[in-house]
Amino acid sequence: MKNKNIKLSFTTIIKNEAHIVGRSIDSIKNIVDEWCYVDTGSKDDSIKIIEEKTGSKCLHTKWEGDYAKARNYGIRRCTGDWILTLDGDEHMTPESAKNLKKILAETPDNIWELLVRVEDYTDPSMIPTYIVYGHRLFRNHKGILWGGKGHEALTTPLNHRRTESRVVIKHDKTPSAVSPIAPKKGELAEVFVENFLADIEKNPNDVRSMFYLANTYMGRGKLKKAVEWYLKYLKIGTWFDERYQAKYYCARCYMFMGEYKKASDMAIDAYKERNDRVEGEITLGKIAWRQDQYKKALMWFHVAAAKMEYCKEHGVPDTLLFLEGKAYSYEPYDWLAIVYYKMGDKKNAKKYTLKALKVLPNNERLKGNLRFYK
Repeated sequence: MKNKNIKLSFTTIIKNEAHIVGRSIDSIKNIVDEWCYVDTGSKDDSIKIIEEKTGSKCLHTKWEGDYAKARNYGIRRCTGDWILTLDGDEHMTPESAKNLKKILAETPDNIWELLVRVEDYTDPSMIPTYIVYGHRLFRNHKGILWGGKGHEALTTPLNHRRTESRVVIKHDKTPSAVSPIAPKKGELAEVFVENFLADIEKNPNDVRSMFYLANTYMGRGKLKKAVEWYLKYLKIGTWFDERYQAKYYCARCYMFMGEYKKASDMAIDAYKERNDRVEGEITLGKIAWRQDQYKKALMWFHVAAAKMEYCKEHGVPDTLLFLEGKAYSYEPYDWLAIVYYKMGDKKNAKKYTLKALKVLPNNERLKGNLRFYK
């Protein structure tokens, strides 16, 4: 290993995250050499906490609805060899922080970015809602900046990136992490929609904006609009990970709209795109369940359970996009129990509920189901 003195700069944008930002700083304070927090209009004690904990002055920039522009304001003021960025509700695991400087020192000079494993949590069970490899760690090169007004991405060339699963970031979206000064309902989503549409107008082949625009519509319950944009994306999108995601999300939209034939066809297409993933089979099981096709639902949930068990032993599939934690930990067992009970088989309903409870021993719904099955 080369003996390198790595200067690590930290930058991110912040707004009204006084309740959570301290944990983020504490997780990395022993490895960061330069702090470049950029406030975009906080009305709480965020700035005070940041300045007290880091010993550095907060930077300030006017919020113009452009995430990339605000983030680049911080990047341009960093002087370190490498730049680390975490959102205010993210924190690095102790093991990752301990090893980070060593990892950076061992990184070949032709690698400009390390894609970091980001685990999103929305439930106190702390089973990741999503696991995704995100832009959090990159060299301080003039050519590396954020692009895109929403769901922004770095401009690092693909052949200069490397997946680095030893670095883990936890993204806390649980109720305790929600800001008490919340934006108006739907406000952020509207900003994203406007930004994505503006980017697509500039570049009609902007597949990334199409994909995330569809995701935003799906998240807001505008399923027809989501399907419209997933289908537009699928006509020109080529990245197989993203195509898989678009297909099974589209299948879910069709399912919730009651268009089961289209939902099933799209989910099978997703399964063909990546047959090592579990989410597609779970979606096919749910489609069958909604049509009272319980034997077919059991078949798909058993396939999902077998694949989930394989992944527990051999590791989850290699992907850069949105691996759903519950699909690889307990969800197939939960659904098998529900379907078996619906078919009058309480013995198997109990069996698979017990398997799910091994993963979620304190889940009140599962414990209630188990009492009911007895």
